[in-house]
Amino acid sequence: MTDATPPAGRGPHPLVLALAAFTVWASAFTLLYVVQAIGCAEVWPPLLHQGAMTGVWVAHLVANALLLAVAWQGRAGAMAAVGPAAAAAALASTAWTGLPLFLASACV
Repeated sequence: MTDATPPAGRGPHPLVLALAAFTVWASAFTLLYVVQAIGCAEVWPPLLHQGAMTGVWVAHLVANALLLAVAWQGRAGAMAAVGPAAAAAALASTAWTGLPLFLASACV
């Protein structure tokens, strides 16, 4: 049986990190709207509703921050900047997606 871990000093391929980071962003985008819709349809108390959406958002921010940390330690070579740049863009996108949690009412 072979070990599937990459050699020392090499992380996952930058394109894998880019795909993973934006998959986390897409998951955040989707789950925020799912929790928002369920909370409004079921008439959750505002504190519970806000807390559930904030929890989803923070969990995805942490996941993207971890991907950025992994990407930062990544590879050398021509594609070395792809992983960190994509992970940073996905982290910023996730942060931007969740900002309305603090600026608008969940149910209009």
